[in-house]
Amino acid sequence: MQHEIHLTDDFKHTQTRAYRVPELLKSEIEKQISKLLELDFIEERDSPMTSGVVCVTKPDESVRLCCDYRHLNKYTIADSTPMKLLSECVYKVAQAKFISICDAKSGFWQ
Repeated sequence: MQHEIHLTDDFKHTQTRAYRVPELLKSEIEKQISKLLELDFIEERDSPMTSGVVCVTKPDESVRLCCDYRHLNKYTIADSTPMKLLSECVYKVAQAKFISICDAKSGFWQ
């Protein structure tokens, strides 16, 4: 499925400077990128736009890769799809015969 981000007319393709990564984290970054490519969560692209990668340490001392999209976000047109009413969601759950819960290892990708 192709995902599109709509940008304002004054957007100019730019390449943001890469952030310095400590030597200790370089192998972890390569490992995580390889895994994401293998799972088809990301794909290699040839684009005039770049955004830096930031490493964030989680409470369990593991590392999460994040992309710094702040520059891109300045020019992104917000999606105006309204959220459903909470009362409507609660009503539908109350009428259900079965309720299941999915506990994902990496909820960030859900």
